[in-house]
Amino acid sequence: MGKLLAALLCFIGLAVCRHSNRPMTGAEVNTMLKHYDVVPNIIDESENFDQLVVMFNYTIYLDYGTKLIPQQIENKPTSLQWPVFGKELYSLVFIEPDHPTKAQEKHHEFVHWLVVNIPGTQINKGDEIIEYIGYRSFYEDKKPHRLIFLVYQQPHGEPMEFNITRLIPEQVVERGHHLNFTARKFAADYDLTGPTAVNLGFIDCERMWHGRKYKVFKNDSVNDFTDLPFPEDLTTKAPPTTKRTPKPDAKKEKKHGRRH
Repeated sequence: MGKLLAALLCFIGLAVCRHSNRPMTGAEVNTMLKHYDVVPNIIDESENFDQLVVMFNYTIYLDYGTKLIPQQIENKPTSLQWPVFGKELYSLVFIEPDHPTKAQEKHHEFVHWLVVNIPGTQINKGDEIIEYIGYRSFYEDKKPHRLIFLVYQQPHGEPMEFNITRLIPEQVVERGHHLNFTARKFAADYDLTGPTAVNLGFIDCERMWHGRKYKVFKNDSVNDFTDLPFPEDLTTKAPPTTKRTPKPDAKKEKKHGRRH
């Protein structure tokens, strides 16, 4: 009964904010995050959360529970805004804690994007340690996954060194259990404040890119997936290579005698 009442109050508060076009208070954001098991499982409770405005494709806003499809997050957000203080530097984290499946027990969070040393909200001037990728899946999962954006304030207002493996978009598996990343540990390791701003949505896992499930080659030249269990129906074998033999000339070469 208590959870039902909390959920009801949460959605009433969200509806009021949308109707009145006013920003949510820190307490309302905290209630929303608690309802979706973000607080306290992934980040600590706070009454001081600021709203993090996230917009994809210039038109699609992430609005504390928005359900998206893979196509909509294939590219970086076109706008990210949060309250800034003076000349402080910030770190931005985009994680998917339910990857690869919601039912599977995990002790890490899949990292879609990590940018540090951001002056204010100028993402393009920050240091992109883990380059952005959209939704990737090697397993079928009918339950929606949480997509969480977190902003942390860095100490001292000076650029910091982060001892985190740099990853490019082609490195997918490395963003999961190999990286062993959690937002809480990240904040503790580098003495970050926050998250000061947060937002979340959901990815509709049943609606894959162009309606198809992602397939992965076992013998992928970039990523080594051999240490993961792959069900037969989710594995695609690389197409066999065929060697072409040159066709013999139809005309026979004429033998020419030497001229004396």
